[in-house]
Amino acid sequence: MQKSVVNILKKLLHTVILLLMLSFVVFSFIRLIPGDPVKISLGPMTPEETIIQKRSELYFDRSLPVQWGHWLKNVVTQGSFGESLFTHRDVSQDIMQYLPKSLELTLYCAVLILILGVAVGTLSAIFKNSWIDNLIRFISYLGVCTPAYAIGVILLLAFSYTLKLFPIGGVPSIPPEYVKTGMLGLDCLLAGDFKLYVQVLKSMLLPCLSLSLGSVAYMARIHRGAMVEDELQDRFGCRINILNPAEALAAIQTVYNQLQVPTLVCHTSHWALSYGRQTPSISNALKSGICMASTRFQFGDDYNKDRYKQSQELPASKKGAAFCESLSALSADRPFYALPAKDLSSVARPHTIGLGDAFIGGMLPQLLPESAHKSAYI
Repeated sequence: MQKSVVNILKKLLHTVILLLMLSFVVFSFIRLIPGDPVKISLGPMTPEETIIQKRSELYFDRSLPVQWGHWLKNVVTQGSFGESLFTHRDVSQDIMQYLPKSLELTLYCAVLILILGVAVGTLSAIFKNSWIDNLIRFISYLGVCTPAYAIGVILLLAFSYTLKLFPIGGVPSIPPEYVKTGMLGLDCLLAGDFKLYVQVLKSMLLPCLSLSLGSVAYMARIHRGAMVEDELQDRFGCRINILNPAEALAAIQTVYNQLQVPTLVCHTSHWALSYGRQTPSISNALKSGICMASTRFQFGDDYNKDRYKQSQELPASKKGAAFCESLSALSADRPFYALPAKDLSSVARPHTIGLGDAFIGGMLPQLLPESAHKSAYI
């Protein structure tokens, strides 16, 4: 318990330090923008004396660290982020006005990313290696590489300017008595005005799409990879029952003969297996790889030495143990070594990304003293 508290305090301290550094960097970059922000704010006809006085009030006549220190002191002691040079109001007021709308936009974007990302990724995985899959993957690459502002311009030209299906800008105004949260859509729903809510959604659809399409493409690629990550089946272009010893061993032997490597390593959710001349010497590496992958499956990136030891004590998968036993009886004379994976059926929130990398990461420390070993990972 004490160790956990210390770790939490360390992370909080690191967070505070990181926020301070980021605030100084952003503060410095803003000051590097060409032009005098005070002159821009007050206008070109403002007398020079007024500009000098305003610059002094805002500490613009001091060094950059002094400006940042003054701003930080006001934030900590008064909760004030300063005065906006454009709205001439306290920045906190601007944040309170625009934050609800930004949160609503973020919520809609998150829903779009989740629904479209999973749907597109699933469709791509179902039609794997077909023209549908290739088209989706090509569009996904474009989505990841294209910045949001460029997507926004394209959407405006296509759907607002040309087809006139959506407004070019702005949102519908809602009656003052509707305003309760500052989120336009939510306020319309709370007021029971569904017609106005549809208009609000219509005005927010293109901004949501332009902000979320890049993440949709990224989510679709991850989801597709998670569904078709079995590279042994992908190599053969058909499904392989990884719990059928004869079928799995035949596939492994075929790949082994194709690759012409000393040792072949295969890792699945139920078992791990090495096949080849150097199999006896990497048995410990297989055990370590299984434990590391099991640890990541349970805890994601938040794993440590103690959690790795917990994974070592987990019971073996019953299906994996039955597979390994049947495999040994089927081909005792062949150069392989198989181990069952850990039983992870009780994990409530599994982490399925990066298990192959974790498996290899667990194997490598056991292989380092024996540098002559060579293996191929599937």
